[in-house]
Amino acid sequence: MEPVTFQIPRNYQAIGFLPFLRSDFPRDKLPHINPTGYGTLVSPCIYEGSLSDLIHQRGVLGVLDALQEWLDSAAQMRLMDREQGWEPVLFPNAKGTFSESPEVLNSAIQEHHCKAGFSAGLCSYIRYCFEPTPGFFRVGREKYSDSKEVDVHLLIMPESESSSHYQNGAISDRESLEEFVSRLDGNVPDNEFGLIVDRRDALSKLVCAYSKGDRSGVGISVLVIAVKRPFNLLGQSTPFEIIPFILRHSREPSKRLEVIPLDFRSPVSYEMLKKTSFGGLEHPNFKVAVLGCGSVGSKIAMTLGKTGAYSFSLCDKEGLAPHNLARHALCDVFTSGGFWKAEALSLTLSHTLGVDVQSYCRNLTSDPLPFASADTKLDAVIETTGSASVSSTINTLDKLPGRLIQTGLYGKGQVGYLAFEPMGDERNPNIGDLEALFFQFSYSIPRVRSLVFNQANFSKQVVGPGCSSLTTVAPDYLVSLQSSSIAAKIDSGLTAEVPEAKVMLSHCDRESWSLQWHELTVPRTRLFTVAESERTWSVRVLGGLADELSEQRRTCLPFETGGVLVGHIDLLNLTIYVCSAQSLAPSEQPTPTSFVLDQAALSGVNEELLQGSEGYLQVLGTWHSHPHSSRPSSTDLTTMRELSDSWGLEVVLMLIVGEEGMEFINER
Repeated sequence: MEPVTFQIPRNYQAIGFLPFLRSDFPRDKLPHINPTGYGTLVSPCIYEGSLSDLIHQRGVLGVLDALQEWLDSAAQMRLMDREQGWEPVLFPNAKGTFSESPEVLNSAIQEHHCKAGFSAGLCSYIRYCFEPTPGFFRVGREKYSDSKEVDVHLLIMPESESSSHYQNGAISDRESLEEFVSRLDGNVPDNEFGLIVDRRDALSKLVCAYSKGDRSGVGISVLVIAVKRPFNLLGQSTPFEIIPFILRHSREPSKRLEVIPLDFRSPVSYEMLKKTSFGGLEHPNFKVAVLGCGSVGSKIAMTLGKTGAYSFSLCDKEGLAPHNLARHALCDVFTSGGFWKAEALSLTLSHTLGVDVQSYCRNLTSDPLPFASADTKLDAVIETTGSASVSSTINTLDKLPGRLIQTGLYGKGQVGYLAFEPMGDERNPNIGDLEALFFQFSYSIPRVRSLVFNQANFSKQVVGPGCSSLTTVAPDYLVSLQSSSIAAKIDSGLTAEVPEAKVMLSHCDRESWSLQWHELTVPRTRLFTVAESERTWSVRVLGGLADELSEQRRTCLPFETGGVLVGHIDLLNLTIYVCSAQSLAPSEQPTPTSFVLDQAALSGVNEELLQGSEGYLQVLGTWHSHPHSSRPSSTDLTTMRELSDSWGLEVVLMLIVGEEGMEFINER
């Protein structure tokens, strides 16, 4: 019979029933007991979770059943579950944390020495400080404010029968510490390891070495006891339990050695991030460059970095400013570690998350790939700048060190854009093609068109003294919603290794705050040139349009057919992107030798496109089929001259689709 006391607070619905056992319950030898002071009632850990959740899920009987199961297991010494893992020692008087990589400690243990060299159990490679208030120790490699160097002593206990039994206790002075070590020693011969001849004698030497203290009369050192348990620790992949203590020495004889237990914490690592993000699932590692570390770029980098699967090269020439706090992934631009966006984001990812990252504060228009050398190999280059000049510069490069991914937000953040160039070095289609298709795609969806091509959605806010100090207006919750979804799409795309080019856009429903994604798989671009008297244009027929026109020709045989070519003209780079073709009723009945479009109707179509796309899309010219050859007839040449003279555009295209292919003609 075991007496149990229940503390039932008034708000028990919120925090649950709290069961307690007698104060002299043998807590020193049993795991899964919540740390409480000695002489107080013992609090058993009866549920792997919150007691308030347990009482809501299973009621009062659920709490009683869990307690009965715990007591039965305790009576049979079955509280330690091999499948769950060995529960580490929990001290009720712990006042801080000790943080070190398990790999470093395991290496030191396995090799019987510390990383910095072993000398009577002593090495000095850890720093300590009081954080956040006096009386709380934080020990680790990271240098904090007001930190001091401290010696760390590694005491490796021999594997014995004693180490397979759970041992706990209140440790606060030299005597209780020596008793704890003695219980772990298990009467193993002193020369078992040949490392520390007598572990209790080593403790005495340790106390003597620091007995004089520092100028204040107090000396502080760290003792780390390593014990090999019968199986892996709870939530870890090692059987070695790390039990750290702060030792406060004083040179005053009247003051005794103060021993302060610490909780062991593994620092953030790729392994920890991956385990938290994906559990036991395998996930590949990726090396990527992020061009642009603003609102979207910083959130994508932070989201991907937290998965433990990414290392980065971060590039941005801009500095952080107070208004960045409205949407940036960094919370405090003045204490984040650097003035430049790339530098600050790099420091946060590396110091806080342990991510492998390099930063480059360069002008990406003139130097778009500052991280790249001849042998640089990346899984992706993610372009997030939203800069037309950066996009244009990258588009002119023949080869990139990794697959190019471009992303951005439109319509005050309500529309997201994501494009993947195809795998491989050829870059066909390239990012210019995919961007043109995105705008064509957006135009084809009425609710998206009104957001992307509505000048009212390009609101700017002045954030600095100059007329160029502008930022796009969009709330952080919308930028975060889009950026996290884009990051997920990037991760799934890289993981799946889909070779084809993709164009994706997301639209936010402002009522449900959900995202609806639309996706296009983009075939290779067909390349043509159209020469004028002074210029030669590169004409790029996008998205499988060439095949669609050939199929339409075949379907209409033996008659000719045709329509209007729609797309975008890049005057700076003398490039024409032919995105789509629209049907237009002919002015005469088609015959096997003629197809005549209504030129008056062409103007109306063009005006509608220009207004609806804010000038981005326009009529580029016409196309029609020939039953046989794609060579132009005299009628075609006459029509081409009429179109060029009447429209007054930079260039007017005429495409003829024949039996053996297609051909552009141009006349000014």
